[in-house]
Amino acid sequence: MSERARFILLIAAYMAAHAWLRVASSPTLDLDEAEQVVLAQNFQWGYGGQAPLFTWLQTLLIRAMGPNVLPLALLKSALLAAIFAVGYAIAQHMFAGPRRAAAAASLFLLPYLVYQSLRDSSHSIILTLACALCLWLILRLGNRRDLPLYVALGLCVAAGCLSKYNFALFLIPAAIATVAVPEFRPIARDTRLLLAAAIAIVLFTPHGLWMAANFDAATAESIEKLKAKEI
Repeated sequence: MSERARFILLIAAYMAAHAWLRVASSPTLDLDEAEQVVLAQNFQWGYGGQAPLFTWLQTLLIRAMGPNVLPLALLKSALLAAIFAVGYAIAQHMFAGPRRAAAAASLFLLPYLVYQSLRDSSHSIILTLACALCLWLILRLGNRRDLPLYVALGLCVAAGCLSKYNFALFLIPAAIATVAVPEFRPIARDTRLLLAAAIAIVLFTPHGLWMAANFDAATAESIEKLKAKEI
C-alpha cells in the first residue's frame, strides 16, 4: 500500500470514528445542527447571513437520510477528510520523502481540524476545503497550465465564495502572491484565467442576486457581530 493510500485510510478511519461517536452519543441536535435541519426544509438561493453552499449540501443529505444526526455528522466528517486529503496533495507537491508525510501529518496538530470543527463548525469547514483546493490548483498551474485546471480553479473560487463571504481574505492575497512570484506570474497572464473568472461569476450570480434583493438579511448577522465588538 502506498504512503498516500495509508494516509487517506488513516484519515477516513479517524473521521468515520468521529461520525459514529457523534451519532451514538446523542440524538439531540446542537445549535448549528438544528439550524441546518430547519434551513434544509426548503432550497433557497440564500439563507440569512451565511453563504449557502454548506446548507445546499446538507439539504441533499438530509432529504436522502432524514432529519437526524447521521447526515449532519457524515457531511462534516467527509469535508474534513477531504481537507486532509488535499493537504497531503499540497505537501506532495512541495516536499519529497519523509518531509512530505510529516507536513501532511502536521494537520493533526490543529485542534480546529481534529476536534473543534466536529463539534461546532459548519460553513468554516467547507471554506477551509475551498481554500486548500484553490492553493493546490495554483501550485499545479505553476507546473502545468491547461484548460481543465483553469476550469477547476473557477469552480473552486465559486465554491469558496458560496461557502463563506470572508473567502475574499484568502482570494485577494492568493491573487497578489501569484502575480508577485515570478514562477507563478504566467498563470495570471494566461487568457484562460478569464474563463475561470467567468465560471466563478456565473455560478455565484444567483446567490449574488439574492443578496442584492435581501441585503438587510444578508448583512444583519455581520453588523451585529461588529456592534458587539465595539461594545
